[in-house]
Amino acid sequence: MAKNLTSANNLTPNPSPSGKGNWRETIAAPRIVALGAVAIYRAAVSPLIHAINGPACRYEPSCSVYARDAISQYGIVRGGAMALWRIARCNPLSGHGFDPVRGRGHAKEVE
Repeated sequence: MAKNLTSANNLTPNPSPSGKGNWRETIAAPRIVALGAVAIYRAAVSPLIHAINGPACRYEPSCSVYARDAISQYGIVRGGAMALWRIARCNPLSGHGFDPVRGRGHAKEVE
């Protein structure tokens, strides 16, 4: 009788009976949320700041683009830490110029 009720309501069985789901989707969800937050900041908040203060970015690409790239390449934990470190370096006593996210496997340049 339970089988007839299930088929009558068009309920499908859980593809993952253990309840764990697809691990790739579980890992990707926080990254997607963080990238969405950066996108909202870039679309809504950043234009207001630029309208009030004018462009004041010390680095190229801007910190929000750096955050987006770092999170998409390295994930929310390491990429988020890289983005926070970049924002902390954005002050008058720090450097300026071109500072992209380094790709995986690239060694730091020796000056």
